[in-house]
Amino acid sequence: MLKHTIHEEITVRRSPEEMDELRRFARSALERSKLSDYERGLLLLALDEVLTAIIEFARKGNGEEKVTIIFDINDVRVRIAIEDSQNQFGNDINEEQFRLLSENPARREIDVQFLVSVVDEMSYKFQKGIENKLILTKFIEGGS
Repeated sequence: MLKHTIHEEITVRRSPEEMDELRRFARSALERSKLSDYERGLLLLALDEVLTAIIEFARKGNGEEKVTIIFDINDVRVRIAIEDSQNQFGNDINEEQFRLLSENPARREIDVQFLVSVVDEMSYKFQKGIENKLILTKFIEGGS
């Protein structure tokens, strides 16, 4: 039976001005987990990587423009769900724009290799017009 359970959620406007609040929220939730300081720091970096890509570099879209972070923490694992209200993406990039984007080393992307080196499970679910959600899971060593 799990003794230690935390469920916290925050929804904010998808705006760079909200990054500090999201970082404080994430730090507060993770400080109550049983992760080591090192694992907690790596997870905060991974979360920051995702949030920066979503908030600062995402295209504006459907008007809602909100992001929700849900922490579900227990003795065994830390699960973080990041839900982006942007769930409609039109392909408005022509071939020339695609070439320029693909040749630009400075373009901003989520570093998937870094994320998978930090978490034990990662899943992404996108359903056009319905859902845009990333779930990161880190198991707690010795968790029971």
